[in-house]
Amino acid sequence: MFFDKIPKIFFSDWFWISIAAALIAIHYFFGKPAPPRKPGKFFLEHKKAIHFISDSFLILMLTVFWGMNFYFSTVPVRGWPKDIPQNPDILRFPLELFLMMSISDWGWSAIFIGMLSVFYSNLTRFKRLLLLLISLIPIPLTILLLSIISPHKPEEIFKFVKIGAYSFITCWVFNGPAIITGKHFFRVAWYISRALRLTSGEYPEWW
Repeated sequence: MFFDKIPKIFFSDWFWISIAAALIAIHYFFGKPAPPRKPGKFFLEHKKAIHFISDSFLILMLTVFWGMNFYFSTVPVRGWPKDIPQNPDILRFPLELFLMMSISDWGWSAIFIGMLSVFYSNLTRFKRLLLLLISLIPIPLTILLLSIISPHKPEEIFKFVKIGAYSFITCWVFNGPAIITGKHFFRVAWYISRALRLTSGEYPEWW
């Protein structure tokens, strides 16, 4: 096959991270900072409408995410697919499947929630506490899944812990800056990009 001829290194995350780090280092030492950008007039005039559309889209995505999780996790109960074992624990098997899918998807869900306009500015203690609780959810979900998995599947424990760890890290990569510093991810990312000479000027109040 075509993909078999591609060196495996091109499928490594660390390879592309190294390339990106090298390009940033070259730009830092030899490049010039990009000129400062200002919010467009259209954005400033329709800021509330853009917030409403953006928030509605994010809420729709969350609804679709969790609707699909519920639908596919209850498939065995509804008798499909045909190759489901004849005598599964009809209550525990769908719950295992739902928890496994939920853990895997929660990282993205936490990002969608963190991108809601209410969390972009004026991060009060209550908002930061709410984001903290949202970002900790992979832990109890993983513990609950490990407590109900079938006894004859000990080899899957590490796999589930790994899925939970990835979901937890995803939550904190995006929401961590808001929780720890009180500044949204995009604002912190902008300050880092300015320190790396990738941009210049003052932070543009896009949101």
